[in-house]
Amino acid sequence: MKRKPLPYFAKGKVDAKTGMNNLESKYSAHLEVLRVSGGIHGWRFGSVKFRMADKTWYLPDFQVMMNDGTIEFHETKGFMTDKANVKIKTCASLYSEYIFRLVKEEKTTPEIKARAKALKVKIGTLKGWDITTYPPHRE
Repeated sequence: MKRKPLPYFAKGKVDAKTGMNNLESKYSAHLEVLRVSGGIHGWRFGSVKFRMADKTWYLPDFQVMMNDGTIEFHETKGFMTDKANVKIKTCASLYSEYIFRLVKEEKTTPEIKARAKALKVKIGTLKGWDITTYPPHRE
């Protein structure tokens, strides 16, 4: 019997080579630009799995090493479910030696639309990222 996919998995197509959905691919391109320009030391996709309780695991999308050696974990979300929110908050409190960030694509505003039209480029090329740092870290 074929198992029906759960409703909270990432929507859209997943690339067969990278295993990334569209949002993860866009964010990986952003991280690569940061790496090449010297903004970060490096990054990996889906490389670390955190044990939170018996049979409960959390696999963040990206492991990012900053230039000072700090390790951060970035989770990309098109939308946030209650379950995902609880997992990232719990993981951030259990593993406080790391920084956890929730990354969402910036909403399209009228200003972005106007700029894209004036520059004759796709709207997505001008959008940035809304990044939330999860407690207990303060910035």
